Amino acid sequence: MISHGLKDAVIPGWQSKRLYARANSPKLFREVSNAGHNDLYPADETGFWESWDAFIKLIASQKAAPK
Repeated sequence: MISHGLKDAVIPGWQSKRLYARANSPKLFREVSNAGHNDLYPADETGFWESWDAFIKLIASQKAAPK
């Protein structure tokens, strides 16, 4: 999972998107409009936990799927 604050002054958004594009599955990308580099959780507490829940469910569903 990659989360990126759109107000991040340390890592440009394009780098997060490039990293996500190159990541293996399962993967999830999340942008937080009112967050910077170190404040993703306080900027969106509910969304923070919802995205982790979605990512864990994504991992679990892929592990449960027959190969």
